[in-house]
Amino acid sequence: MAKNPIGQPTQIRRVLNGLDRVSLGLYGRFAAWFDEATNGIVIDFGHRTLYRIRQLGLRSRVAVAGRDVRLLAEPRAKDIGVAEGGDRDLDTRDLSKGADARTRKPTGRPTILFASEMRPAISGNLLRIRDRIYERGLGARFDMRFSFRTLDQVTPEGTARLASDLAAADIILVDDYFPLLNKVALRDDQKLIQVWHAGSGFKSVGYSRFGSYGSPRLTDTHRKYTFAICGSTHLVPVYAEVFGIPENAVIPTGLPRIDSFLDPIRSEHVKADFARSYPQLDGKKKILFAPTFRGEGANTAFYDYSQLDFTRIYEMCGDEYVFLMRMHHFIPGEPPIPQEYADRIVDFSHFPDGNDLLHSVDILITDYSSILYEFSLLQRPMLFFAYDKDIYSATRGFHRDYEDMAPGKVCETFDELIEAIETGNFEEDKIERFRQENFDHIDTHSSDRVIDQLILDDPRNQPEAIAAEEREAARLSLARRLGAEQFHVDNPEHAAARSAVEEYLRVDCQGAELELESRNDSVDAINNEREVLT
Repeated sequence: MAKNPIGQPTQIRRVLNGLDRVSLGLYGRFAAWFDEATNGIVIDFGHRTLYRIRQLGLRSRVAVAGRDVRLLAEPRAKDIGVAEGGDRDLDTRDLSKGADARTRKPTGRPTILFASEMRPAISGNLLRIRDRIYERGLGARFDMRFSFRTLDQVTPEGTARLASDLAAADIILVDDYFPLLNKVALRDDQKLIQVWHAGSGFKSVGYSRFGSYGSPRLTDTHRKYTFAICGSTHLVPVYAEVFGIPENAVIPTGLPRIDSFLDPIRSEHVKADFARSYPQLDGKKKILFAPTFRGEGANTAFYDYSQLDFTRIYEMCGDEYVFLMRMHHFIPGEPPIPQEYADRIVDFSHFPDGNDLLHSVDILITDYSSILYEFSLLQRPMLFFAYDKDIYSATRGFHRDYEDMAPGKVCETFDELIEAIETGNFEEDKIERFRQENFDHIDTHSSDRVIDQLILDDPRNQPEAIAAEEREAARLSLARRLGAEQFHVDNPEHAAARSAVEEYLRVDCQGAELELESRNDSVDAINNEREVLT
């Protein structure tokens, strides 16, 4: 690399950053091995101890401040769910009791709460769903409530208001991790719908990282989702694993924000607005550099800028390109762009909407970010700068082989990246396969599918779902009856035996169920024959 320009890390700092990355990778491997070797006992004990210490400190602060302990939960703190032992979750009715003096009176209409603990305002999938509800004239049918804040906006009073809204909501829509729900027990009649902001990224998230660095606990918020949406049937098992929920709870509606992204009229408007706002970029090809963050989360997020040679980027751009940098919102500060290079390398981290920016971009450079999801629909070239692929795989993990999945050329060194741009070697033939695997629908109706299937209707009310639930209930009933005949129901010594028989019969009855279904597909007929059997 050329000599570092002003503002770049020193050689010592680059060495220390490298040691940090190596140590994280070793820690991830060691933690996974140690947890398996000790059957989770030691780490579980550590979690419990840490949880009690944190609770003691929290209660001490509450005693001094005179506030309700339940309203001082740290929204982004790692939940120690496994450590809670016998502690029950806080019911939404408990949280809201006396917590919000300005709670709105019931309207008699179903209440929908749009909420995020990671964003200061409504955007993305949630924004498009809300707008489409109003466009269809459905706004009057619901009591719409909103709660959007980030870590630096959290207050006890705000948490109290949010708790009140959670208690009142019939349907809760979230688009990211929602830590407060770790301490809330939802009612049976509430629907919690995750409209995850990412499309199809490479990195493993949620329970696909279980046991690894920064993975969720067994009782994490993710497992409370009634439904989650995704872009294709191909992604259903991936999302089910990520959130720790059944596959039939993952509905491939497509992502609502794609509706706006593919709207041709809006796209032209967005591009025209960009051209008016940045006339100095007119006539130049635009390269967007948009990597994800490194680190465990918002509090530890960083990007190793020493991997970039700004002098080389500036020279590569010449009069043909401009290099736009849009860093992940978790990464603090601005990228260290030398002032003398500001005419060709520009910080776009604060551009209002990343998807709008994509319409004006000619080439995308990313790594493990889900930004490739929308960009693939434009069928423009992508490059993947994965300088830490092996370490990232060890600490975060991938859903499947990274190079096989990437819809473009993977560059492991900065020199490879620059060479690919200069020679035009983007491996664009990979884009179409990616589109086929990740999109069941390439249209502008994903919001309608979410509204129709999950808000106005409920997949659990479909005949197939009802029949499956009834078959499972009948199977359990048969197991309990046969178990009770062999082992006295009131004898505590027989409890384990009854449980074993019940589990055995649950599996053993599956053959009988299949035989019954093959004879008659009618749910009523199946139930009648089952009654005869039992």
